[in-house]
Amino acid sequence: MIIECYHTLENQGNPDYVERYGPFACSRKDAWLGTGYYFWDTNIQWAHEWGKVYANGYFICQVSIQHDETIFDLYGNVSHMMAFTKAFEILKSRVPPSDHAKILVRDVIEALKKTGSFPYNGIRANHEHSRSLTVKFNSIRHEYLIINSPVQICLLNKKNLISQTFRIVFPEDYV
Repeated sequence: MIIECYHTLENQGNPDYVERYGPFACSRKDAWLGTGYYFWDTNIQWAHEWGKVYANGYFICQVSIQHDETIFDLYGNVSHMMAFTKAFEILKSRVPPSDHAKILVRDVIEALKKTGSFPYNGIRANHEHSRSLTVKFNSIRHEYLIINSPVQICLLNKKNLISQTFRIVFPEDYV
């Protein structure tokens, strides 16, 4: 399946360079899914949200990504979620209970990579947000469906990019 995604980055007045050499990898120590190329899955509003909070003026670039079996999908693949859970439980068993909350998503992903059984080019994940919508399944129970949660794809390499599709779509001055 091909997904239209959005890459947000600081506007440094270099649109030609951005379109020619983008996307750009994030290697910050606080990168949620580890080092990689980050994209917002389908919803450009999440790209704007990030740009408004984390950049002093920003570009949003659109790109097509091939979502296939090479993406470790923590949003839409239950077996991948189960593998993640198993790795998380193993990490928890190695530290005192007081340190369980210190284990981060990126720590679990790095542990999976070290096992040698992580043949993936990227990771897809979502998170709850204050604007996520929750709808109960029925009036008797407490379970609910969560929709409109931000979904990100972090590509570890550029193999899943559809070539020649990376282009600025915001701000409109550069389109």
